Amino acid sequence: MLLLFMLSLNIMAQGKRQVNGHEYVDLGLSVKWATCNVGASRPSEFGDYYVWGETSAETLKSDVDAEEELINSIHPESGYDTARENWGGAWRLPTKEEFQELRDNCYWTWTTQGGQKGARVTSKKNGRSIFLPAEGYRDSFGRHVEDPLSYYWTSTLSEESSEYACSLGFTNREIIMGFFYRHDGFNVRPVID
Repeated sequence: MLLLFMLSLNIMAQGKRQVNGHEYVDLGLSVKWATCNVGASRPSEFGDYYVWGETSAETLKSDVDAEEELINSIHPESGYDTARENWGGAWRLPTKEEFQELRDNCYWTWTTQGGQKGARVTSKKNGRSIFLPAEGYRDSFGRHVEDPLSYYWTSTLSEESSEYACSLGFTNREIIMGFFYRHDGFNVRPVID
């Protein structure tokens, strides 16, 4: 009993809580960030690759299929929110603004955790952190893990072209916020309000 109590105190000290069996960390930002990607069972696993708006892993479409089934927006109740459909509860994809907030209000340190390269993202506000593994992406030609780099989807569609959605990408040298072809397979890191 004492061990269980001490473990729960340690989790609370790190700012970790659970919703629907998935942990999150309060980084002192507008949303709380999950400790794992969708499809992963621990922070150092990269999880699954998802096409923007798809709820099953690694469904990569051709340009012809993409034109037939065009999703115009993702919100938690749309049925296209990868985080909500896989984890349930109040989990959802982060918006472009929420990833920008994570980028601007945290220190990003290239490191290795559990044998996986990635970024330790530490809040400038309260010192708590999450780990984002870098394991590339997938497209219709296969899996790409060069550099190493990683991309994470937001729920934000491009206003200029419906073929692109916003993603945060990073390597050991830079962090990129931009719009990428929405039918590529990227990782998903859920958030909760």
